[in-house]
Parts: sequence; structure tokens; C-alpha cells
Amino acid sequence: MQPKTWKDILNQKRNTALTLVSVFILFLMTCVLNKVHLTQLEESLEAIYQDRLMANGYIYQLADLLHQKEALLVTADSYQAEQNLQLNDSIASLISSYEKTRLTKEEAQVFEALKKHLRIAEKLEAQNEAQPALVATIKTRYGNAQNALHQLSGIQLYEGKNVLKASNQTIASNRMTVQLEIGLLIILGLMIHFVVSSQWVVGKPMPQ
Repeated sequence: MQPKTWKDILNQKRNTALTLVSVFILFLMTCVLNKVHLTQLEESLEAIYQDRLMANGYIYQLADLLHQKEALLVTADSYQAEQNLQLNDSIASLISSYEKTRLTKEEAQVFEALKKHLRIAEKLEAQNEAQPALVATIKTRYGNAQNALHQLSGIQLYEGKNVLKASNQTIASNRMTVQLEIGLLIILGLMIHFVVSSQWVVGKPMPQ
């Protein structure tokens, strides 16, 4: 077996160094990818909470307030008017909160229809009359608003499932990335062990 020359040793060291650098770069890339996955997961969880769970809570509260307003239609006194104004303020606050959530295209259309029904009902209420025809019209608008809320609730459920599905996919991808990181670390450790224990490591005498 021919002894290794300095050129052979340097070439071997260079190849090993390039391999080590390549493995290290791959490890860094997987770390970055892992961070991206975690960011996506955080955004998904925030979307589920802010844009779906909170939004569904707003829908429930709006439906309850509309039921209260409908119950007030049977009376036409100063107490009823005062209570109705308070309910309108509460509805306006919830509408404002709902608008701050992330809306899909379909959701935005239904939400605009909801606001339209509420605006018309409020204008009719301002007439402060207990005429049967007017009360019936207001009730119709309340019914339309309730239907819109029901549609919005269905959208929340559908979109929530989509976000959850995306989150599960992100978690699965993250698991694969972690396994890749572990594999790269093992390879890196074995290569370092090989370099340290090899006969051509720095300080090893030249073969005679």
C-alpha cells in the first residue's frame, strides 16, 4: 500500500471539510424551516382563537341581543325605548369587534347583509310607533339578521376546520424536520469522530 502524500492528505482534509460544511448548512436550513413551521403554527392558533372562536362568541351575543330587541317590540313606552337604545349600542360594539377579525370573501358578504338588516331595523325602530305593519316589518328584518348570523356561524365552523387541518399539516411537517435535524446531527457527530480518530488528522506524523 503506497504511503499517502501531503497532497493526498490535503485533498482528503478538503473533501472532509466540504462535507462537514455541507452538513452544517443543511442543519441550519432545517433550523430555519423549523422556525417557519412554528411561526405558521402560532399564526394558525391565533387565527382559530381570534378569527373563529372569538367571532363565534360575537355571533352568539348578537343573536341574544336580537332576541331581546324582538321581545321589546310588544311594548311602546319610554322604558322600552331606553332599553332598545342600550341594546343598539351593545350591537354596534359587537359589530365593530367582529369587523376586526379576518373575514373570508363569503363571510364578508354575509356580514354586510347582516349590517344592512340591522341598519334598516334601527331606522324603523326610530319611528317609535307600535303599528302592526311596522312591527311585522321590523320582525322580518330581525329574522333576516338572525339568518345571517346562522350563516356566519356555519362559516366559522367550516373555516375553523380548515385552519385546524392546516395546523395539523404544519405539525406533521415540523416532526419530519426535527427527525431530519436529528439525522444530520448524528451524521455530523460521526464525521467529526472520524476526523479526530483518523490517521491523517493534524499532528499525525507523515507515513514513512
